[in-house]
Amino acid sequence: MKNFIFVPLLLVFLCAVVFSQKSYDYPIKPGTEEWKSIPDYRERVKRCQIPDEILHSISTYDLVETCINYPFFGEMRFFDSMPDGFEIAAKNFNGFQELIKRQETTNYL
Repeated sequence: MKNFIFVPLLLVFLCAVVFSQKSYDYPIKPGTEEWKSIPDYRERVKRCQIPDEILHSISTYDLVETCINYPFFGEMRFFDSMPDGFEIAAKNFNGFQELIKRQETTNYL
């Protein structure tokens, strides 16, 4: 079941690269002084949440690009499988939660 959801979402992510739009600009980014000044992982994750007013108004393509640029996106590969990693990431990031809800992406599920 996890692969059934993960594969279509991955395809949507890849489509975003082709149809690049204007994605959300995260207020903190890895490698910056501000990032380094926040040693707590949970606080970094909290600061990377997309504000609700942007989250609900951003286009799906922009949201996909925003999700690809999520500072913790690469952490999905550290789990037993990418679908497991995506499931954890989706619990922690409102961008993935919103993407799963979108009609454009649910058509692929």
